[in-house]
Amino acid sequence: MFILKRTRCIVLLLLLAGSDAMFRGPGEDERVDESGSGDESGSGDESDSVSVKGECSYDNVQVALLDMFPHFMYYDYADFKEIVTKLCEDAKEKFELSGGSSDERQFVKNYFDGGTNLNRGSENGLKIDSERIKRIYEAKRALEIPKISNFANCEDVSAFMCCWVAELSGSETVELSTGNTEVCAVDLSSSTESNHVKNGWTVYNAAPEDKTYCEGFVVVHESVSDYFKGNTLFEISMRKALLENGYTRNVPGAPMCGCMNQMPIVTKAACTEVHEVYTFTRDNEVLTAALDLQFSDCGDLREYYESKFSESEAESHYIEEPISTFLVGEGKCDKAVGNLLAKHSTGYVQGEAWWFADPVSWTPIIGQGTQEWPSISSDGLSELMGNGVGEIIWRVCTSCKASHKNIYYKRLTPIPSDMNFLEMLKSDWTPKNNESGEDFNLYSTLTDAGKDTNEWKFCDIHGKIGFPGECGETGKVTQMWNSYENLETYAFNHAFYLLNESTEA
Repeated sequence: MFILKRTRCIVLLLLLAGSDAMFRGPGEDERVDESGSGDESGSGDESDSVSVKGECSYDNVQVALLDMFPHFMYYDYADFKEIVTKLCEDAKEKFELSGGSSDERQFVKNYFDGGTNLNRGSENGLKIDSERIKRIYEAKRALEIPKISNFANCEDVSAFMCCWVAELSGSETVELSTGNTEVCAVDLSSSTESNHVKNGWTVYNAAPEDKTYCEGFVVVHESVSDYFKGNTLFEISMRKALLENGYTRNVPGAPMCGCMNQMPIVTKAACTEVHEVYTFTRDNEVLTAALDLQFSDCGDLREYYESKFSESEAESHYIEEPISTFLVGEGKCDKAVGNLLAKHSTGYVQGEAWWFADPVSWTPIIGQGTQEWPSISSDGLSELMGNGVGEIIWRVCTSCKASHKNIYYKRLTPIPSDMNFLEMLKSDWTPKNNESGEDFNLYSTLTDAGKDTNEWKFCDIHGKIGFPGECGETGKVTQMWNSYENLETYAFNHAFYLLNESTEA
């Protein structure tokens, strides 16, 4: 007779009435008994186990069990099948990773967004919660993917990913020491419940020292990868990334883990694949079946995804966009950013802002408003300019009208030693030693200044206001002067730069 007994772990107590042939658990890896203690009579205190790959079903399990124990005899085929089926059902029963309480669900949400003590590096928090993670891992349970926004409305999305930008060092977080990808951009509108931003985007111009690590997995509908996606997420994000490697923190603006269409646009990501394995163990008269999932490296996430789906199928498995939108490939960030900006119909293109001053070519003098820059000293400017002849100064003004956004001042005569040239630019545009066409010329482009062509034709010069007074290309222009004493002007956002000697105009 077979008696089913349920304890904290689902177990089966098998008693074979009228027979000394005990049902022993099979040995390692579904093929051989590695215990070395096989007793074909079935008597005595014995403990054996076998791992069975693939589906946990009677049809898949029975061969491994009977091959392992050829002397096992059962009286009722139906009972035997029912027992194995029940063990498999119990082994595959799913549990919620986030627990039952609202506090636990909020903790899991915050973790996958990149928060909590686990990501911030609190020593006490990590010690307590890492032990909890270990217990979950050792319990070998099938896990539901957390019911949070990161993984909501993802029924048609066939890939999930996590990205980290930091790692734990003791009780603190430091920059990631090893990366595998470059972050191109983040579409802020795709994960509003993680970043709490309604719309927008962030473009990342990664430097060589910037490190980011991304890893993900592919889900095929109604397959092993689909049923155990919660376990694969746990393996990647908690056991391997956090406990083994100490990876923490999300890419700013994106969740740490989520459906692919919520994640940052990156060049590539590592890939992990899940394999269904069950271990049957017999200890004397007790037989247990435990989930024992195995995980393997499946190479590049995009390549693995594309190997699972044809191009048309791949697009049908995505909400709006294929995986190539998010995993763009090496050296393709610029194109990806352009596509993102076009998607939002911004009219913007990637590149340097028109008012950007390359520090290789320009030395900052002073700035005000949104272009504020600490002032160089008057003596420091004099030292850089020497006698001033041929020197070019650029005033860029983002708050000025189009004709006065870029003005280039080219000095034609030596600057007297008693002239406060810096003050003249700031707030005292005086005609003394500063006559247009004699001591200087103004130009609208650096090229014109270098070639001495198309100089401005009109200049009204007087004190009490700063550069360029009321000068204009062809006539008088008011309110485009700057001043560090009188702020009643439109030139409230501006900066001055000196062209470096090594730079050709």
